[in-house]
Amino acid sequence: MYVQLQCRSPILLQRLMPAFPVTLTARVDGHSICRDTYRRALPAGRPVRMPAFQPFDLQLTGHAFNAAACTLELNEGEPDASPEGALPALLSRLIFRAPDTLWNAGSVAHTLGIEPRHLRQLLFARGATLGQLCKTQRLMRALFESAQREIPVGHLKRRIGWPQTRDLEAPFYEWFGVSLQTVARLRGGGL
Repeated sequence: MYVQLQCRSPILLQRLMPAFPVTLTARVDGHSICRDTYRRALPAGRPVRMPAFQPFDLQLTGHAFNAAACTLELNEGEPDASPEGALPALLSRLIFRAPDTLWNAGSVAHTLGIEPRHLRQLLFARGATLGQLCKTQRLMRALFESAQREIPVGHLKRRIGWPQTRDLEAPFYEWFGVSLQTVARLRGGGL
């Protein structure tokens, strides 16, 4: 999955945590990533790889006279380098690829050939819950979907498996620190 973000004002995307390794490429200098309180400049034209499941913030620094651009490319074909936490990683990837699937402990456990209670225990032992994995990966998918194409919120909810009766915009803003409308404007360079 490939996304190009453009902006004419500074924007901070918080808590990006893709289920796959991601390659970031800045078109101009000035952008940065922050991971574990360490800020690193993104050199123009040089790809920077971020491992899967490593949360980071992306600071885009556009100006009124100089639109800034940065591309994000998910490397979905790469195998996971670490077997540690393999079950949450596997489930996160499955959820990201098929977010509109009904994900619950019963169906996942049945697919894996284990009891739902055992699935919950395995996830808990790795510091994860199925509900949190679903929320995180559905929000990540919403970010990529809305950055790729113009899509009404109702359609976006259906595409990512978000309940129609629940608000998507508030959790999206709480998670990433920007609104869906801001991400849509990043797609066209409107900010």
